[in-house]
Amino acid sequence: MVTMAHTTTPEQHDDGGVVAVATEVGSAGDTEAATPLRREPLGRPFNAHLATVALANLSDGILMTGIPLIAVSLTRSPQEIALLSALFWLSWLFFGLLAGAVIDRADRRRVRILALSVRVVIMVGLVAVALAGALSIAVLIGFMGLYGLTQVFADLAGRTMVPQVAPRSRLAAANGRTMAAEKIFNDFIGRPVAGLLVILGAGWVIGVPAAICVAAVLLLMFGLRGDFRAGRTGDAGPGDGDVSRAEGAQPAPDRPAPDQPAGLGPVLEGLRLVMGHRVLRPIVVMSCAANLATTAYFAVYILWVVGEGSAVGLTEAQYPLLAVAGAVGAVVGSLLVERIRIVIPEVPMMLGAFMLQVPLLVLPVLLPRFDALLIGAAVMGFFNMTGNVVAMTLLQRLVPGATLGRVIGAVTTVGFGLMPLGALLGGLVGEHLGLPAVFISAAALLGLSLLYPMLRVSQRMVDEDEHGDGSGGGPEGGPEDRPQGGGEDVPTPRNTSGGEPATAEPLNLARSVHESPSRRRRPRPRAAAERPMRLARQRAEAERSARQSALGGGVEFRWA
Repeated sequence: MVTMAHTTTPEQHDDGGVVAVATEVGSAGDTEAATPLRREPLGRPFNAHLATVALANLSDGILMTGIPLIAVSLTRSPQEIALLSALFWLSWLFFGLLAGAVIDRADRRRVRILALSVRVVIMVGLVAVALAGALSIAVLIGFMGLYGLTQVFADLAGRTMVPQVAPRSRLAAANGRTMAAEKIFNDFIGRPVAGLLVILGAGWVIGVPAAICVAAVLLLMFGLRGDFRAGRTGDAGPGDGDVSRAEGAQPAPDRPAPDQPAGLGPVLEGLRLVMGHRVLRPIVVMSCAANLATTAYFAVYILWVVGEGSAVGLTEAQYPLLAVAGAVGAVVGSLLVERIRIVIPEVPMMLGAFMLQVPLLVLPVLLPRFDALLIGAAVMGFFNMTGNVVAMTLLQRLVPGATLGRVIGAVTTVGFGLMPLGALLGGLVGEHLGLPAVFISAAALLGLSLLYPMLRVSQRMVDEDEHGDGSGGGPEGGPEDRPQGGGEDVPTPRNTSGGEPATAEPLNLARSVHESPSRRRRPRPRAAAERPMRLARQRAEAERSARQSALGGGVEFRWA
């Protein structure tokens, strides 16, 4: 046996914490011992970023629950209620790619400050309209469209900042905590507060979130300082430097930012990289159909459960409790992802979590009772968070840091592009065929959308692409690159601690898309022989509590 000590490089943390792992590796590459000596801290920059995410999502939770509750007091038409969701998601379709290109060229912190400041101005204007007694369903629909535009830039900038404020070895844990904070403050706190504020009046529903957004802007301005442009210093992601000079960070040598073409080039590059990647493409296709289905579902869901004429008959104060139950399940899921990852590989775990939500979508039709819906919401929150956490970290691990904004912009644009259509279809079907037809059709479409990634993506493909051993961005690769047996995994040495791989050989998506198939698939006997041991060492180096997490949307970045 050979004992090896591996130490990660200190990354932008105020206390400069470093994690070291002692590992014993056998001749077959099996990890027999992995003892973390000290956990690398997430650091003060990440904590400040997490606080701004919490405040922004608290504001979102109040507003995204309060506006529909105000709307149902003005109209009971499924089509008009569905337009609230349609206008909100339409901004992602029209501005998602553009926002990704802007975020890769600008300081991401400043983009968030500007987007949240514009949001405050819009909310103050709506408060004035409410106090004047001029609120109408048309005004609310227009407000949701403008609010969605600020959401595109604020959310994308926040997502791409995570690799800049968290160390590589804790990236999955950082995503898990970020998504948990989103759920807690959006659903667990924000939505019940909205139910109480509705009783006080529309001005309170809009004014309180405006004040919270002001606090988030001030925290971004004075609590999180530094240069958060892509590719300025250090190396926090696969391929390109993505570490900002956050206050308290340990500086790395400067290097010039990568050249980025102007015009439509950066906008289309993210879409090209996604659609040319053998792992991301099936997941994005799935997300398009799945998001269409779930948006149609939830666009009219409030009419099924709230009001005297509804099937469930909840009051405005009871309705937010469903979101609270979902948030509880989501938080539990974010905390248990790491332990589940020990026994279930991340790709089957992600797809299985999404598939298990299919029967839960028809629960309101089968059991239209408050207690049944509470339990169903908690279980759905658990599965949805588990799948989303895995998806987000997959994306951040497979995409170079300097192109992460463009790629996330492309993913959200494609993934959310059909959501406005879904909301309109939900309202149309609900108006003419009834709300049960919407719920059953959405469940069927979600199940069908998962078949493509289940047949085309395997855990082996993810491991190969992350470590630069697979075809990566190639169209499909040869037979050796495709999953066997319907996408089942080929066994690879695993760290029994379930940790995340340490920083590995970067995957250059831009290069792999253009390489010829013969070049990508050229046999490398020596590399193939060394790969099991290398993977075992990299997995052993991973920090033990890292959660395997990646993608998904809107108020929350979701896939389905």
